[in-house]
Amino acid sequence: MMNKHLSQVISVVLLTMLPVAILRASENTDDARYWLNKMSGAMGSKSFKGTFVYQGYNEMVAMNIIHITDENGTRERLISLNGAQGEVIRDHQGVTCILPNLSPVVLDKRGFNQVFPVKMIDVLDQRRNLYEVSTRKAHQVAGRETHVITIKPADHLRYGYRLWVDEETGLLLKSQLIDTKGEVLEQLMYISVEIYDTAPEVFRQLLPPKTAMPAQEDPVTLPDQVAAKLEGHGWQVEHLPEGFSLAEYNKIKPDMNKNFEHMVYTDGLVSVSVFIEKRYRQPLFSGVSHMGAVTAYGSMINEHQVTVVGEVPLETLQIMSGSIRYATAGLHQ
Repeated sequence: MMNKHLSQVISVVLLTMLPVAILRASENTDDARYWLNKMSGAMGSKSFKGTFVYQGYNEMVAMNIIHITDENGTRERLISLNGAQGEVIRDHQGVTCILPNLSPVVLDKRGFNQVFPVKMIDVLDQRRNLYEVSTRKAHQVAGRETHVITIKPADHLRYGYRLWVDEETGLLLKSQLIDTKGEVLEQLMYISVEIYDTAPEVFRQLLPPKTAMPAQEDPVTLPDQVAAKLEGHGWQVEHLPEGFSLAEYNKIKPDMNKNFEHMVYTDGLVSVSVFIEKRYRQPLFSGVSHMGAVTAYGSMINEHQVTVVGEVPLETLQIMSGSIRYATAGLHQ
């Protein structure tokens, strides 16, 4: 099982990356387009430091953040202020999580150059029947005036979002993930922030990790994804929520003795992952599990462990899991 403190830190990292997915997909009205473009520009041009609080599923994590954008690109460091004092380093080389007495874990090797696209894709204009986007003047966050962007799904198979954007700079200061009943599942909110056009020199001195890495240990990298062709692979999800389609297929090989398959389905704003592994014995995981707002649903299908994961309602995962079939066509390498 994943270390509890590592799970909390990963949840925060995923939430701080959430607006990126929204930025790729949420330009819907002229007003929303203005504020989303301004938010995108802030993340790619401003430097800042601050303290934010993450709340979700009866847990609270406070973190300091240092974010620099300069001639060397965009990079940042997040430091947990409670719990296991974990740290996250994110730059052009990827996302690395550091916890005391554990080897550093590379969560994502894409880095900022891949996470923050130069040109945003206007998916919600093509999904007007699935999402409604609106903006309005909102209350202050961390002492700064904001506009809030609301993204509301038309059905009960997806969650909604509220994003508070700094009026002056466009920096995202608060975000909420909203369930089908209108309740807040997760929230990230800055309680203090300092924003600069040019990063002070002291920022660069603060970027090296505060927590020392274990001596003579190399970072542990999560398994490489070995690309395979989308066409003709054996596993299919026959019933998808409206607007969802297969976006990615990978065959992941942790070692020489086993492998598992990974499929990503998305509507452009929300993504759901399907993991499939051959099992000759008891299932690794059956039923429901939660890590923050991320829900996982596990079952056995044709002697395979099938796990469906995403920031979506459980019903969505159950519909997808219940319609997974193995086609007669084999896997093309």
